[in-house]
Formats: sequence, C-alpha cells, structure tokens
Amino acid sequence: MKKSASSKSAFAHFKEEDNVESRRPATVREGKSKATEVDGEEVDARADDFINRFKQQLKLQRIDSITNYKETIGFVSVD
Repeated sequence: MKKSASSKSAFAHFKEEDNVESRRPATVREGKSKATEVDGEEVDARADDFINRFKQQLKLQRIDSITNYKETIGFVSVD
C-alpha cells in the first residue's frame, strides 16, 4: 500500500540537521563562550530592573485610580 500525497512530508528530502542549522543565526551556530555567560548576567539584571520598574508603575497607577475614584464619588477623608 502506498502513502497518499497528503501524508508525505514536503520536506522529507532535507536532513533534519540541515533544517535546524539553516534557521539559526550564525552567532548561535558558532557556539557559546564565556562572554555569553557575562552577557546573560547583564540581561538578567536588566530584566530584573525592568520588572521592578513595571511593578512600581502598576502600584502608582492603582493609587492614582483609587484617588480618582474617591474624588469622583465625593469621598472626604478624615485626616
């Protein structure tokens, strides 16, 4: 019994390694070095900074939203 044309892969004539390697940028294909470890730490630090700033902005927006809501409903705080 023969396979139907729909069950055959259009990419069967390519080797799997060729497909993967051709999609990767040259920098990845060359291999990792010590520099990537240092760069990775820098990226992690920058990501942590971004996340912390983002969380702070969310807190400020929430406070602003609550303040606006209280002003809208005419809430008077007793200080």
